[in-house]
Amino acid sequence: MKLSEFLKESDYKIDHFQIETIEKLESTTFLKETKSGTFPYVNCLVRGKEIRLTAEEVVRQLYLIELTEKYKYPKDRITVEH
Repeated sequence: MKLSEFLKESDYKIDHFQIETIEKLESTTFLKETKSGTFPYVNCLVRGKEIRLTAEEVVRQLYLIELTEKYKYPKDRITVEH
């Protein structure tokens, strides 16, 4: 799933993230069937559970990837809204 397509109709932009970060999130995104339909999901790096992707969640997950991989910030010191 291409995140740029997913965010096309939102106000969120991902231009400032490195292509490797974007590709990493794209590669871990999967479709999940729910009672309401089929939606894109990702396993949250911090929360340790499947999270439905929204525009806000895409940006949040991209920042989490950068914090933990690029800046080596420890996951256990990050708090994310539930």
